[in-house]
Amino acid sequence: MRPWDHIRVGFDADYETVCDQFGGGWQLLDRWRELGTLLSGRHGWHFDLHGGGPTWSFGLFSEGLLVLHVNAQGQIHCYDHTTDSDHITGDLAQVEAWIDSRTVSAERPSATAVEMAQSFNWKTLTTVGFRLLVSWSDGSFAGSWPSHADAVIAPTLQEVLDGAAAQVCSLYGAPPELAADLTIRVELDPSAVTHLRQHDSES
Repeated sequence: MRPWDHIRVGFDADYETVCDQFGGGWQLLDRWRELGTLLSGRHGWHFDLHGGGPTWSFGLFSEGLLVLHVNAQGQIHCYDHTTDSDHITGDLAQVEAWIDSRTVSAERPSATAVEMAQSFNWKTLTTVGFRLLVSWSDGSFAGSWPSHADAVIAPTLQEVLDGAAAQVCSLYGAPPELAADLTIRVELDPSAVTHLRQHDSES
């Protein structure tokens, strides 16, 4: 299995299809594959499709503190939002060195993200959709954010959702009672879907 094969975007489009259709065509596909091999599964990184095309971004909850994409010339454009600086190279080793030289962290939302979330007495935070990936194994559900290491594990899906919402409040420093108003968008992997179907058929 290739490193990027698990990636899905929007309506279940796979990584190579997105890169081919929106990332410059088949001529640049090998470069996107190289970038996917480098970043897929690497802590804090997530692949998204935005108005300007596909990008690899670093940050918690879809933040883009660092943003990488393959440009029309087949080079990798690296942009650091925290310093408003960029670096363009065709050498993957230079890309990795550029990433390793950054001091940003995806352990918590950035100060800018927290400030925005606090606006209008935290109402802004309730308008954000948080994407939670849920699986099932050994008698428990596990919910995890695409770019955060700590999963929420519980025997029921409801408990995972409640725990995930509480985790968001904790990470942002938001009032705990705000958890009930957060929008959690759940994506079930095949293990969770199979368990839920079996559970429904038995009940």
